[in-house]
Amino acid sequence: MKKNVTTLLLLGMLLSACTINRLPTAGTSISSTELKKLSDRGKVSLIDARTDGEYKEGHIPGASLMDVLQEANFLQHIQSLDKSKPYVVYCRSGKRSKRAMELMLQNGFKHVSDLDGGIQGWSGPTEK
Repeated sequence: MKKNVTTLLLLGMLLSACTINRLPTAGTSISSTELKKLSDRGKVSLIDARTDGEYKEGHIPGASLMDVLQEANFLQHIQSLDKSKPYVVYCRSGKRSKRAMELMLQNGFKHVSDLDGGIQGWSGPTEK
């Protein structure tokens, strides 16, 4: 009986370790907790899809500003990115980041997600 319990505990730990490093499915939203785990491990690059003024008010550390409201500029910016790398986009509440994610997926990006609830749903640190 003890051997079975030990085996189950080890299997559970192994499975949870595998999901920690797994990238989110492209085109989906991820939680603040998931993003924190991925960014702490250097697994994703962050794109802030808000305006310059919003970005200066506070953004997630390490995020690159690419205002999706200026769509032509946004499309130009994403052309310089590696399309095979994973990205998470965010805005204030989630509407603009969903648009940014759609544009990136339409332009050949393989691993793009957005932050559920935008920066308003972010529970980690911000910087100005």
